[in-house]
Amino acid sequence: MASTTLKLNKPPKSEVDLAGNSAPKKNKIDIWPLVLKDLKERVKLGKSRYGTVLQTNNGRDALLDAYEEAMDLAIYLRQVIEERKEGQIDRSKLIMRGTIGRKEPECEHRGASSWTSGKANTNTVKLN
Repeated sequence: MASTTLKLNKPPKSEVDLAGNSAPKKNKIDIWPLVLKDLKERVKLGKSRYGTVLQTNNGRDALLDAYEEAMDLAIYLRQVIEERKEGQIDRSKLIMRGTIGRKEPECEHRGASSWTSGKANTNTVKLN
């Protein structure tokens, strides 16, 4: 089956976005090659862990998997926001601890990847 390319709408050019941020300034590091490298590493990890790359109709609920990953992302983002407010981290030294150069990501909670052991993640969170 042939793959299709998603056509994305181009956002209108503006000096300021809805959040009040000005247009990004040119800097020294091009992000796209970094993201592409990360994706290639994730493909290698997937092949190593599952014996194949992610495919359609694989018996998993991709929407639920993505939703669970998005919740994990929200938790990590909120953690960094709180740590920045409390002055616990130096923003200039903030780095991503992902899978680049490692076999496993360094994190306490791995979301959907916890299914690799055949068990759902049993971490619970108490919301006030």
